[in-house]
Amino acid sequence: MLIQLGLSPEQLQEAFDGWRQDVSTRQEVEKRLRIALGLQAIIMRDKLRPRREDAEALFEALLEDTELDREELVLLLQSNKGLAQRFDNLAMHVAAVHHVMSRITPKPRASRSLAEA
Repeated sequence: MLIQLGLSPEQLQEAFDGWRQDVSTRQEVEKRLRIALGLQAIIMRDKLRPRREDAEALFEALLEDTELDREELVLLLQSNKGLAQRFDNLAMHVAAVHHVMSRITPKPRASRSLAEA
């Protein structure tokens, strides 16, 4: 992402050094990477594929957000391989999350008063 912004090598190094030194940022990135790797392992193990209805819902959301018409969005996804890959990745992510959530029973968090905390 930073490379796409056209930052110089010195600016990239400064951003990387800042990321390494900021504990909360590093922890957030590590958490996101663990989640992504875990979902990827589940996708591979269970041979998941995006559900058509999820891909269609994502497509409809993009239509709303971009204010493009259907044909324009189809052409954009067909002509831009990077964008098409991001769409596919997001659809796969949704499939993995649905798959995981269908197998768990969320437990409500016990509410605690401030006096108990």
